[in-house]
Amino acid sequence: MNIVAIHGLKGGVGTTTIVSNLAAAINAQSQPVLAIDLCSQNSLRLHFGMALQNENGFASQIAHHRPWHEAGYQSYNGVNFLPFGQDQDNKCINAIELYIRNHPNWLNDWLSTLDMPENTWVLLDCPLHPSPFHQDALKIADISLLVVNPEMLSYTCLHAPNRPRHLYLNSEQNQLMLLNRYCPSIDLERDITSLIKTDFAASLLPITIHRDEHLREAFAFKKSVIDAAPASQSAQDFSLAAFWLTARQAKLAQKREEEETELQLSKQPQGKAKITQITSRP
Repeated sequence: MNIVAIHGLKGGVGTTTIVSNLAAAINAQSQPVLAIDLCSQNSLRLHFGMALQNENGFASQIAHHRPWHEAGYQSYNGVNFLPFGQDQDNKCINAIELYIRNHPNWLNDWLSTLDMPENTWVLLDCPLHPSPFHQDALKIADISLLVVNPEMLSYTCLHAPNRPRHLYLNSEQNQLMLLNRYCPSIDLERDITSLIKTDFAASLLPITIHRDEHLREAFAFKKSVIDAAPASQSAQDFSLAAFWLTARQAKLAQKREEEETELQLSKQPQGKAKITQITSRP
């Protein structure tokens, strides 16, 4: 599985919108996708067409002592998703917090029991740090994708002393950033985008998600922008981002396979060297 922990630098940067539309874009490439909502706001489900009054999710399943996987759904376009769930008195939030304290490897254990293809992409919609859900997501993630906006508060947060907490992962090459809601007609956003690209060139995705009214309209119809407005700028952006991520992971997987092959060959016993006897002429 390719596990991506998607989280925002701060609140309101559009993390859930990124998760839902990126999931749709990867799914459009005929790759299996599972989107998991780790935020207690429970809003990711709405992007996939789930009814507003349906409050079921893995947290509510745990609260009622039922199997968590029975809260799994599939959207109209084939994306598998797992809502967080909610209730009126926060019973499910208290229940899942107690559950994860008693099961520290819960998320990894859950994914290991799923009957899904090896090439499945798991997109984790993470809450703001600090949160046990955020920390657990980063523990198992192959990629940390930080969502930022081209505005001054995001730029100052990126240079704050606590910046490492947003990007922490085992390998720096898998700490990525995605610029969202970029409007090139605004001078300040162009300037800040230029600064971010200069300061974080090594981790910033080469694709930027543009500000697009079609995104809000798609959400109003509980659809992805790829399905609602395939010719829109943001639909093209998400398609390119999905292609870049899948191609990157395929290249890294091939590199790991080649390194493992070389390592196995180096461990094989070598035949004894033979010395050829040369007779010199008188």
